[in-house]
Amino acid sequence: MVDRRFWAGLTSAVLVASVAAGCGGPATSDRGAVVLEGEVVVGAVVELTGPGLPIGTVHRNALRVTVDQINEGGVLVDGKRRKLRLVVKDSASDPAKGAAAARELVTNDHVAAIVGASTTAVTMAMVPVAEELGVPLVSLAASDAIVTPVSARKFCFKVSPNGGDIAAAIADNALRMGAKKIGLLTARGTYGDIVTQVMTGALAIRSSDGLSLVKGERFAEDGSDVTDRLAALLEARPDAILLGALMPGAARAVSAIKASGYTGKIFLDPSAGADQFLSGPTAADAEGMFMVHPAVLDPNSIATTPAGLAQQEFRRRYIQEYNTYSGVAPSAYDALHMITEAITTTKGTERGPLRDALENTHYDGVAGNYVFGPDHHGGVDKGTLTTFVVRLGGWQLLY
Repeated sequence: MVDRRFWAGLTSAVLVASVAAGCGGPATSDRGAVVLEGEVVVGAVVELTGPGLPIGTVHRNALRVTVDQINEGGVLVDGKRRKLRLVVKDSASDPAKGAAAARELVTNDHVAAIVGASTTAVTMAMVPVAEELGVPLVSLAASDAIVTPVSARKFCFKVSPNGGDIAAAIADNALRMGAKKIGLLTARGTYGDIVTQVMTGALAIRSSDGLSLVKGERFAEDGSDVTDRLAALLEARPDAILLGALMPGAARAVSAIKASGYTGKIFLDPSAGADQFLSGPTAADAEGMFMVHPAVLDPNSIATTPAGLAQQEFRRRYIQEYNTYSGVAPSAYDALHMITEAITTTKGTERGPLRDALENTHYDGVAGNYVFGPDHHGGVDKGTLTTFVVRLGGWQLLY
């Protein structure tokens, strides 16, 4: 299967060169720019205010970079190249507002599909809207519940790693490191609920190997009471602690763990891959902590494949634009490219055929590999996951 996605982001100079060489290609203006005829409209709902702001901002920035790259060649629709227009709305980290934004994108902006939201709580509120209105939704959040059961999630897909895969990998790492008594330190609210649920299930599955949950503590989302909750957790003497929280609570929890003098293993949930996490004093406090995350976070990877080259180019553009990089950014890139690839495949923006094309996605993206089907709507293949450790204020591969 040919993945046209790799060529969608080529620079106009390369596209012009192909025409000049007689190889065919899109029409160009006198200045060499690709001529785009008409437009396709895609929507996005991300958290630009509220607790989800750190991740939502990264996703918004990644989508902007991706749109600019795609529009250098346009979206191929039935032989014509069209401009991609992205309509972005802020969910304010509020499920009700996220659902309303999704409905508005369909009824007012007439989008072909929607990317988002960045968090599970908001996405879950958007799921019924997507199903009711029959609009493809490609979520950037992690929970398996976004796409299961598929019989009730026909229009819903996701690109982030499945929470169950992350939890299983953390359990494997804990056993490999000799840590069997696990403590959970998670934020209150929907995000912490999900982390607690998937980790509890993963530990139960591995109980025959000696893994056990010795205690769980929940703290305020802003981290205001995390020192007390950590002290209560440490009374159970865990060998390892899993921290599940978004910023700013995650940073406060890391600092509290460091100040406590705890010497066991610390596992962070994948949201720590956001660029804001390893900034300021948190970078030093997180030294030696672990995280399971798609391998795209590795800054030293060598590009030897089309996907690797696309990953390298996206990283370069993102850093050039924002002077930083985030491990959660590639998911937004992949989500938008999946949608535009489906538009090219179906030669239009009719939502039913787009849904069918997405369901049959076999896609080698910058964050990893995706193989969707009638019984599986996401996320990234678990084989792309690896383990990182904080070293000298940055992420390094553990193995």
